[in-house]
Amino acid sequence: MLDVFRTRVRPGQMSNYVATHRRIPDPLAASLTRCGVHEWTIWSDNSSDLIHFVHSDAGIAAVERRMTAGNHKMPEWDELISSLVDGIHGSEPLTSVWKLHHGEQA
Repeated sequence: MLDVFRTRVRPGQMSNYVATHRRIPDPLAASLTRCGVHEWTIWSDNSSDLIHFVHSDAGIAAVERRMTAGNHKMPEWDELISSLVDGIHGSEPLTSVWKLHHGEQA
């Protein structure tokens, strides 16, 4: 399943956000994988907006539930990210308008 959502970096924090994500903590990466994340890519438009593409078994909500239920959360990471990011923007996830995959349109 693919989830796409937008977050916004707090003013003046983009370089810190990028530096923080050069490599996330290995235990966090392992927990995300165990909880169903196959791929998570974050794109920046070089302003303050970020677009997240998350491929997972059952969606980002299920990943969050698994992270909490399995005690895989890292409160120190969550606090750090909360200090850099304003949160999720927009009440609805982004929806796909068009796709070309291996020569086939979807």
